[in-house]
Amino acid sequence: MKRLTVAAKAVTLLFLIGSPLDAAPYSYICTVEAYHGPKDDEGLVDYLGNLAMETTVAIDRRTGAIIHPILGNTTYRTTTVLNYGNESWAFRVLSESGTTQDDPSGGHIVYAEVAEYAEGFRKPFLAVDRGIAYFGYCE
Repeated sequence: MKRLTVAAKAVTLLFLIGSPLDAAPYSYICTVEAYHGPKDDEGLVDYLGNLAMETTVAIDRRTGAIIHPILGNTTYRTTTVLNYGNESWAFRVLSESGTTQDDPSGGHIVYAEVAEYAEGFRKPFLAVDRGIAYFGYCE
């Protein structure tokens, strides 16, 4: 059911965005180009890293929602935009899943940052999930 909900949100977002030009002020479209994680858990790092390679990540700049099969946070309990980004600061978002309704502490954390201050149309991108850092660019 959760997968269906995430898919429905993604489709809704695509319909709300008329074209890439309309999306620019409100979202980032990013591409994962590399990943790096701890050597102790290379099997998981390589498995998740390879799944994410050359995939597209959509980030809503207003809400911090991230639509992606690995880095996605649309089902997380809290998402906080730490900084909306400008010519001096990066866009930053932090999400926390919680574990259960009875015990909301703990769970998964996703952090993403887009170097909004970088010159040019392409902006460097960093995301961290499950101890793995993903790198790329956003447009």
